[in-house]
Amino acid sequence: MAQPLLRWEGDSFLFLISPETCLKLFLFKVAVGGLRAVPAYSVRSSLYPSLLIYTLVIMRFPVLKYLSYLSLIAAMSYCGSAFADLNIEIEKATPAPKHKTGEVDLNKTSASYSVIEAEKIQGRYADLTSVIENEVGVQVRSFGGFGSFSTAVLRGASSEQVIVYLDGVALNDAATGSFDLSSIPVDNIERIEVYRGVTPIELGNASIGGAINIITKKTSDRRFANLKMTVGSLSTEKLSASYNEAGEKDNILISADYFQSDNDYEIVFDNGTSFNAEDDFLVKVNNDQVKQSSALLKWNTLLAKETDLDTRIKAFDKDKGIPSKNNSPDVITSYDTNSYDFLTQLTTKNINHAPIDVNIKLALTSSDQIYDDQLAQLGFIQQKIKYESNRQSLQSYALHRGESNQLKVVLAAAKEDFSFRNELVDREKSKNNRDILEMNLEYSSFFLYQSLITSFAYRYQGITDHLDYAVNSFGVESDQSDKKYTVSDPQIGMRYKINGSVSLAANIGRYTRIPTFIELFGNQGLFRGNEELQLETSVNSDMGVTYTFFKLGHWLDETSMYFGLFHNESDNLIVRSFNALGIGVSENLDKAVINGLEYQVKFYPAKSFQLNFNMTLLDSTITSSSSAFDEKSLPGQYAQSYSLYINYIYQNWKFSLQQNYKRDMYFERTNSLNGQNVFTADVSVFRRWKDHSLEMQANNITDVNHIQFNSRPLPGAVYLLTYQYYFN
Repeated sequence: MAQPLLRWEGDSFLFLISPETCLKLFLFKVAVGGLRAVPAYSVRSSLYPSLLIYTLVIMRFPVLKYLSYLSLIAAMSYCGSAFADLNIEIEKATPAPKHKTGEVDLNKTSASYSVIEAEKIQGRYADLTSVIENEVGVQVRSFGGFGSFSTAVLRGASSEQVIVYLDGVALNDAATGSFDLSSIPVDNIERIEVYRGVTPIELGNASIGGAINIITKKTSDRRFANLKMTVGSLSTEKLSASYNEAGEKDNILISADYFQSDNDYEIVFDNGTSFNAEDDFLVKVNNDQVKQSSALLKWNTLLAKETDLDTRIKAFDKDKGIPSKNNSPDVITSYDTNSYDFLTQLTTKNINHAPIDVNIKLALTSSDQIYDDQLAQLGFIQQKIKYESNRQSLQSYALHRGESNQLKVVLAAAKEDFSFRNELVDREKSKNNRDILEMNLEYSSFFLYQSLITSFAYRYQGITDHLDYAVNSFGVESDQSDKKYTVSDPQIGMRYKINGSVSLAANIGRYTRIPTFIELFGNQGLFRGNEELQLETSVNSDMGVTYTFFKLGHWLDETSMYFGLFHNESDNLIVRSFNALGIGVSENLDKAVINGLEYQVKFYPAKSFQLNFNMTLLDSTITSSSSAFDEKSLPGQYAQSYSLYINYIYQNWKFSLQQNYKRDMYFERTNSLNGQNVFTADVSVFRRWKDHSLEMQANNITDVNHIQFNSRPLPGAVYLLTYQYYFN
């Protein structure tokens, strides 16, 4: 009898046995200690699989690892050559994506998270908002059609309280505090990590609502290329392509895309008389067209056995029309964006043969945005304002790995300059800059062979904001001023794997948001600054239980469920108030308490069938000194969100249905203006051949113009056709 080959590969145990004809060919995987198993062929005798199960069960205890080796060899000797061409791999039921030093190790984080892999959107049309809004705890808001300004909300936190990262580098700017999700094409994405309520220490500064970390495509050690084309309703067209070149030590990835849409969808126009439905009529949206393009270059070079250098250069350009509230066909107002960013990071492992890994990031970002309303078609005065933002940051991350503990240290420094200029008179109206120093620590301890993980994190930030000058609408220049903040936030987390099916995670921490430049210093006189603003703070706590059902051959095998509760108490919330002249100012007025429930189930009754269901329930209460806002719900948040995804595969065909239902939302703090309940349904048919694929997609087949921002209706039914060719 040929000797079996046994080896460990990370968290997997593989073994091979020589061929024989006693049993039918089968692939046997077992469900023990969080390990997954899927049977492929029937077995003639139950004796051998029973013995095999026993030898694998004891492998769940690391202390018996070597006994497992001996037991397996004994099993193979006893069975002789009765096993035929076995190639068995045991892997975790929910394998986490491979991560590099400096990225989050999802196997050891206590955060509530979701991961969206690129495979989910490969070969089909999608934008970032449509991809993440189906995740539990996530809501997105958009101003209109394709390419419109869009933001994300996590667990009831506003978009200013949610930081979006690209490869671990924060994208939210100091001027407005939020980030436009439409400026990240999904064709350049490898995966998206959504952290609800807790920001992992690897990402540096934390935010009140959580974090969204977008990981761009990595270079590959093989040569490949692909081309994707999309056409559809509203004169929508998209073309994207990527090419990867592999060398002995260097790999290079180049990706580019172009997108355009007229966004001339039909809406019901109330003719300015919302109280009278008799004069309503259908009209196409005017001046909502978009053209955007992006390019990505990534280069990875191997400097030594465990040291490599990654470089990323990204460029983005968007020209976007902005429709008027009365949908006038004469409006030509636009908002154009150009941005460039550069990131290089050095990663090395086992420095001087010690268990220390290091990652160093240098990031440079430049963005220009031009708001052009020269004819005063949307505002009260003629405007052509150019906003310029430049950011430089340096971050070092170090991980010390012990047998029963680990220590993470993050040190960072960043500088951001922001200015806006009135292009009509060629005069700079305001110039501000922000300097940030950070120190973040996290110490984790492992117990019961890493079944129990506890972590304590501490974040420190020193922030200095400087106003060089600001000129209001009357030409009066403000005095120079400085504003300094100190942030000190602790965070405690725990994850306990009770057994192979049940795990528990809990967190509590304090999180902070720094006021933006516009909130502090104002902009052009229409919005006054308030340099007395205090930091927004929130104490967040959550607890979640994940259960995965394992039973070999059972139709519920691999079904997983997550149930979570969260409680957030926010203080010094920054809100905007307006006087009789329409001049606004930011103030620390409100406190808020958010309680919520999250539920998620992933169900695989057959290899060809998948069903996912998500539910998020929110209950928010504002405490305010103003009776008009006191005991009201936070605006812009749906109190109930439900999502259902069904996927069925027949041979090489894939049929998908995505349904979303949201209800109970208010547009403003007095809760006097209700948002409409939303029900959407998207269907798609996907066919994959060896080297190309085709997808037919129908979005929002109910054909209802839902509104996420007041007076900004979204498109009705949209139909898209996508073709992709793979050069491998």
